[in-house]
Amino acid sequence: MNLVVPTSGEATQTVDRSQVQTISIDKDDVLKLNDAIVDAGALETRLVELRTQKPDLAVVVRPHKELPIQKFIDVMDILQRAQVSKVGVLTRPEEP
Repeated sequence: MNLVVPTSGEATQTVDRSQVQTISIDKDDVLKLNDAIVDAGALETRLVELRTQKPDLAVVVRPHKELPIQKFIDVMDILQRAQVSKVGVLTRPEEP
């Protein structure tokens, strides 16, 4: 899958993927947790399991730049129900 990540003038830090879980959402609303395709129910179940094992679980969400905002909000709702409070949104720097 080729994701096109939104840009941000503030995107300066890289993410250590070994320390966080990554949720990717492509423009067709395909969800991946650490490169494994999941549906919304499986994502929530897996996040609850991970948070139980590691209470300070951190997650980075990588939305496609053309993803409808409601799809992004749906994923944020899943994170809230799973009680994951350390959440970041991965963007890429704006190109000059």
